[in-house]
Amino acid sequence: MVDAINEAEDVDITASISDGGLVLSSGSGDFSVATAQGSTGVAEDLGIAGSSSSGTLAGSSLSGLSNATLLTQFNDGNGVFIGSDTGIDRFDFVINVGGTDVNINIGAVFEEVTDDEGNTSIEEVTPAATNTQDVLERVNQQLSDAGFSEVTASISGQGFQLVDSSSRELTVSERTTNSTTAADLGLLGSDVSGTLTGSRVIAGVGTVLLSNLNGGQGLSG
Repeated sequence: MVDAINEAEDVDITASISDGGLVLSSGSGDFSVATAQGSTGVAEDLGIAGSSSSGTLAGSSLSGLSNATLLTQFNDGNGVFIGSDTGIDRFDFVINVGGTDVNINIGAVFEEVTDDEGNTSIEEVTPAATNTQDVLERVNQQLSDAGFSEVTASISGQGFQLVDSSSRELTVSERTTNSTTAADLGLLGSDVSGTLTGSRVIAGVGTVLLSNLNGGQGLSG
């Protein structure tokens, strides 16, 4: 989009990216931006619908973590690892609350199902989480079912946060050494104060997370 605007002829507008949004500048003074006739909501979707009396129009942020953000968008499009194993007791990572483990499943949910003839089988009843809201609902429900309703997960900035109103130590760990679910959600780690703030999982527009540099090894030091 920046290239398309900057290469446009017969218009004195320069586009750049700042704070996650598009910024338009004109050396000729006032200007306005609107969706072209025959199109629908393009300028609005780009966050630049409006006018400027100063020669600069700063658009709204185009990136951010919301309930509707797909897990496939996490970590610069690398997504979130969810194991393919099955079974009633399957889980993906562990939240330890004051010394007690709570197994968290954001993958498919399986239950024992009995048919009309009395035959039982293990079947998938709920598909794996696909977006931020799915993850939050799963985590909060499973914490509540385990007797920790005072521990809640929510969005904090560009990542997740776990808060225990009883201020117990919180630790999030992977299910196995080969699993990366907790890390992919930015929650891997611990905090003794009862508030575990996760790392950023969504990068800004025109940039990538440092954790994905060097083939996913990130930066050391």
